[in-house]
Amino acid sequence: MIKLYHKYDYLTFDSFGRVLSGTIKKNDIVKILGEKYNLSEQEDMIIKEVTNMWIFQSRYRVEINKVPAGNWVLLEGIDLSIPKVDNLIYLVCYSYSC
Repeated sequence: MIKLYHKYDYLTFDSFGRVLSGTIKKNDIVKILGEKYNLSEQEDMIIKEVTNMWIFQSRYRVEINKVPAGNWVLLEGIDLSIPKVDNLIYLVCYSYSC
């Protein structure tokens, strides 16, 4: 994720970034890896759900259900855990205990 765009209420943000591999869909549960994340200490990591997705068409947002690799996307639901720049990883399991 590279940029946070504010919503119309100015209280929450949508995260803008590029899908590098795979496909991301609505309601996917993802791991958000922070800048200081490493494999030995998983302290800078949080698990969140992507609640909605859009693509930008000039000044409008077009709601979509899934995005394949190589495309830019705007994600809702993961904004509170991203301070600057983070990576997302798709979870294989479907519970928050992974």
